[in-house]
Amino acid sequence: MSRKVADVLWELLANAGVKRCYGIVGDALNPVIDGLRRNGKIEFIHVCHEEYGVFAAVAEAYLTGNPVVVCGTAGLGLVHLFSGLMDVRKEGAAIIAIASDVETSVMGTAALEELNPYKFFETASRYTGRVVNSEQAGAVFNTAILTAILEKGPTVISLPGDIAAADAPDEATRSTEITIPATPVLCLSDADFNQLVEMIDDAKTVAIVGGDGCRYAHGEVIASGE
Repeated sequence: MSRKVADVLWELLANAGVKRCYGIVGDALNPVIDGLRRNGKIEFIHVCHEEYGVFAAVAEAYLTGNPVVVCGTAGLGLVHLFSGLMDVRKEGAAIIAIASDVETSVMGTAALEELNPYKFFETASRYTGRVVNSEQAGAVFNTAILTAILEKGPTVISLPGDIAAADAPDEATRSTEITIPATPVLCLSDADFNQLVEMIDDAKTVAIVGGDGCRYAHGEVIASGE
């Protein structure tokens, strides 16, 4: 059996560190979820509402540091995703949304449940890619995954069912590895650090307000307060 475009998508996502996908199965999304079943490396979590799925995905992304996938089918499923993705953008979590799309043969004909993903997700997504042929799929998938991880925000892959079920071109089949750059380490300059030390030494009382910048430095923050 030849590999499908959906198989390439899930292989890339698994290689990027995705462990779970939250969403609701149905309609145009079925070929995508069938590829998830064949992959077997990513767990599917069925939710009562796509928006709830996005909120759960944000929590997982924060707790694990891994990118997380959410999905919704064409039409109302995507509308439900939108509110959740707006929250993702504010929270700064690595979320990749798979937005099922109408078949390519009826795009632009005001088909039932058709939405223009570029216009609809413009304010919620850091990158939106609409896959209209199998040859461009790999490039869109890679861009969506890397943008979500590096920019810590939501991205959208608009994927029609007929493209998801299409045979993957040989080039896409060979390129399922994805390189994730290491997280950069940011620190104060020596001048700013020395000034901060002087301010703390001169202060009678010091209160530490720890924000997202010290998210992975709990021990250091506690030690500095002792």
